[in-house]
Amino acid sequence: MEALEPTAALAREAAAHLNEHGYAILDRIADPAIMDRLQAEVKPWADRAERLQLKFFGGGLRKVESVLTKSRAFVTLLAHPVLHALNERILGPESLLNGSSVFILEQGGREQTIHTDGAIYEPMLPRTPGGPHFLLVYMWAVTDFTQENGATRVIPGSHLWPAGRHPRPDDPVEYLEMKKGSVAVWLGSTFHAASSNHTPAARIGTQMGFNCGWLRPHEANLLLVPPLVARDMPLAVQEVLGYRAYRGMLGCIEQQSPGEWLGIQASLGSKSNQVAATPDPFDVEACTRDYFASRALPIPSDVQSELDQLAATNAARAAASSEDDREVLEVVARSQSRHLVSHVLAGEDAALADALRQLPIATAETATHSHARETR
Repeated sequence: MEALEPTAALAREAAAHLNEHGYAILDRIADPAIMDRLQAEVKPWADRAERLQLKFFGGGLRKVESVLTKSRAFVTLLAHPVLHALNERILGPESLLNGSSVFILEQGGREQTIHTDGAIYEPMLPRTPGGPHFLLVYMWAVTDFTQENGATRVIPGSHLWPAGRHPRPDDPVEYLEMKKGSVAVWLGSTFHAASSNHTPAARIGTQMGFNCGWLRPHEANLLLVPPLVARDMPLAVQEVLGYRAYRGMLGCIEQQSPGEWLGIQASLGSKSNQVAATPDPFDVEACTRDYFASRALPIPSDVQSELDQLAATNAARAAASSEDDREVLEVVARSQSRHLVSHVLAGEDAALADALRQLPIATAETATHSHARETR
């Protein structure tokens, strides 16, 4: 079996646990100092937040929302490559940030009502036992999570329950105990809830949810993070905020992703020509594969993801039975090839970037007709 890089291996292990149990814990994958920074950065808002009044929350929770606008440490966590690799395994490529928050659980109150986060999309997306999944939620331990201080509790296997099945008193419950810097992740269909804190110190966690790229998020992230702010964020963060159009089709501006159209993402062409005149997506795929193969180098996880998406679309283009289908797939492939190039340019592999820059430019019409002749 081919060895996986650490990011991919960790994501695969977590995905297997998620699919079997409905949750997983990634142990201490962030520096505890990041959690200290996050706590300090959100403190002004946390100090003003009142306990949530709805009975559902249990009476012990305070909440800070839209955290990515309040904490650079949160943005650092949001860029963690394991999250994006795991999102792709569970939700498919090009997921979007659903929402961001910090939960401060203080002493007193009762346990939160056990629930699923995916309920926000029902009945539009009916619950399907075992998937497909459209929502994935992460809870980072800003402080240690213990059963005594109110660690999130889950009902293992509840993601396999059919629609209409609700928790019963005898259902087994597990507590997601974890050290500071760890992150727990559960499916949108997994029943879970905060517990009650029996200690004088607050239990603090920061949550980030992700949904499929074709689904509207809970928070309006493109308004929360305008272009002048987003341009200084990592590419992976820009993309989950919605500055990338899903498959080049959903959420675009003049056939470009918002990040391309606004000029805040690296590309091979100028804003005026990057759609009409770019290297043929077949050439981009071949050049990228040849580069890593000839040097026996591992492909970075983000580039591998982009390459896999482009390869699948290129294969569909080659097999298309009609000119109309081929043209639609051409649009998707060109968008995917531009995003692959953006990830290469955002990385540190200058030699591959130079190789991609040297590819011949082909208009969409030229590439389509040229490939059509080659496959006849």
